Amino acid sequence: RYPRLRYPRLRYPRLRYPSRRFYKVYGNGPRPFDLTQLNFKSTCQRFVEKYNELEEEGKIEEEKLFEETAKALLASGIVLQRRGVDKVSIKYSQCYLG
Repeated sequence: RYPRLRYPRLRYPRLRYPSRRFYKVYGNGPRPFDLTQLNFKSTCQRFVEKYNELEEEGKIEEEKLFEETAKALLASGIVLQRRGVDKVSIKYSQCYLG
């Protein structure tokens, strides 16, 4: 009887962490957090709130939810810059491409 030859497999629901992916894609942002203000919300916190709001609506597919959240924040005036992308190199590449 013991030790068992097979142990039952436990299946856990797959958890999504939009904040983890946010930091992986966008990093910490251009400036440090201002923790002196009580109502301060970081860009990541705003992203996660918008992500959860869009997820609750259920109109957007799960695979597209991350990108659609970024687009929604851009529409509300919050510009997200991906890690490793330099604004100067973007400007020069646009000059050369036309």
